[in-house]
Amino acid sequence: MARIALVSALTRLGRDSEALAIFPTLLEQAYRDGNWPQLWTALRILAELLARLDRHETAALLLAAARESPSAPALSGSDIDRYRQLEELISQHTSIRVLGQITELARALPRAHVIDRARATLATLGHLTVSPGE
Repeated sequence: MARIALVSALTRLGRDSEALAIFPTLLEQAYRDGNWPQLWTALRILAELLARLDRHETAALLLAAARESPSAPALSGSDIDRYRQLEELISQHTSIRVLGQITELARALPRAHVIDRARATLATLGHLTVSPGE
């Protein structure tokens, strides 16, 4: 939970490289623990960061997968508006046809494959990360 709070704060403060440095360990630990509610929460936060880094299609996939998964916690409070706005932002950069395809893929993709997509995307962004505290 502490890592989720930290990565959320870093992402929302625009400290992208620090957040990117934490995400791989966060995802790996939650996956090993089988903690899917935490994973979905982390993936939603990662979608925020990816959208800012112009990875709109991957961000859309993560959000759609969380929206479609029964193991994802429901959004509440200010998160409802935050993620609605994020989806609007993504839709400005991604065609309706592609968003429809992404939603269909999210419905069909096993949740472990969603994590694999997130990991692969993080690996491509590795050059942007710094060690926490630098």
